[in-house]
Amino acid sequence: MALTTVKQILSSKLGQPIFVTKGSGSTTSYPRSVWYSGGYPVSGTVDLTTVNGSILSSTSVGAIPFSNPVSGETKILNMSISAERPGFFVLYDRLWQCSVDNSSLAIDSSLSTTFNIVSPTWPARDNNASTNGEGVILAIETLFGTAGSTDAVITYTNSAGVSGRTGTTTIPINGSAVRGCWHNVGLQNNDIGVRSVQSIVFTTPNTTSCQVNIVAHRVLGTFTLGAPFVSHFIDSISTIIPSILNDSCLSFWYYPYAGQQVGQPINATINLAQG
Repeated sequence: MALTTVKQILSSKLGQPIFVTKGSGSTTSYPRSVWYSGGYPVSGTVDLTTVNGSILSSTSVGAIPFSNPVSGETKILNMSISAERPGFFVLYDRLWQCSVDNSSLAIDSSLSTTFNIVSPTWPARDNNASTNGEGVILAIETLFGTAGSTDAVITYTNSAGVSGRTGTTTIPINGSAVRGCWHNVGLQNNDIGVRSVQSIVFTTPNTTSCQVNIVAHRVLGTFTLGAPFVSHFIDSISTIIPSILNDSCLSFWYYPYAGQQVGQPINATINLAQG
């Protein structure tokens, strides 16, 4: 049964409550992935050896754990999040990550080469529970410190199957970027998702080696915290929240407000509705 009405959501089976507590691991003012931060769940892993990257699921190390429903679908019944410092927080499904190209070369922002990639078919976790990629977008995580400043340009096939599309990082990768810094990639005009990735190139290669990780993901919810230690609450009754599809690899990234990046432990409670 699809949970499409308030009555259905309220009468659905309650999934297990999920508690998340994560540290920031950094004082950088960059957007930050908590995938690499300690706490619960444990810090996630990055695949430094698999050619063309790997598909992720709810069983991947670092994913916020949840169980698939016996039948039907999963939605967030309600969720609260708080942090030591105010900022912008995003809950997302992590579909794929890649730090090694098709020739087994580590994707490194200090190199001027074009890194060619043959990404696998996404799991059926886009906006339509298909592999086409509607609603699937890209980001780049830095894995090690760097120097200099560069943009990254990714060539991809969009969700309609049109190849040769390009997207560029919205914030350059520079010397402030440490492990886990999150760089969103803008898509070409009118594109609404990514079906596959073909290459990445750095416009001004850095002088210091910095391996990066490309992440294909789908946003599930956004939260703005205007004050420290004040919980922000959302629910599926007052807010439109996409379904959490079976086997989703859940995690957060956040963007602390200017001057508010110190510390930043994050606490969240998620209650699921299933049926």
